[in-house]
Amino acid sequence: MMDEKSGLFRIWKNGQLHTPAFLEDFAILIHAFIDLYECSFEEEWLQLAEELARHSIAHFQDPEDGLFFFNSDLGEKLT
Repeated sequence: MMDEKSGLFRIWKNGQLHTPAFLEDFAILIHAFIDLYECSFEEEWLQLAEELARHSIAHFQDPEDGLFFFNSDLGEKLT
């Protein structure tokens, strides 16, 4: 389940998206889109993979050390 801002979600309930996807969800879908491109050579799959990869870097990467968090910065903040 994707929204118009390239975000992935884990839950669809009562017509609304809930719970942003984890990093591994993005990785699996990116890999699937690359596989689809390799089978079909339709560039739209490669473009979707790139879009999700850019989103992953923007929202999961720690700017201080370059490592990645499991949760997006768009997810729920714990206090």
